[in-house]
Amino acid sequence: MIIRRESGARVGWVTTDDREEAEQLADEAAKHAARMVVAGYDFGFQSPGQIRENNDGTFTVTTP
Repeated sequence: MIIRRESGARVGWVTTDDREEAEQLADEAAKHAARMVVAGYDFGFQSPGQIRENNDGTFTVTTP
């Protein structure tokens, strides 16, 4: 289940409590980001599709 969504200047972050859901979100994010890169979009130092495991057992996915 998605717990939180955050927006930044170049990317966003989605936090979920389920590893499998995080992996699915990361796969979709990476594919979407690849299309955006071809169109010239710059994500700065961020990597859409990256999964970060948090100390509270949740998972945060970087999204384009």
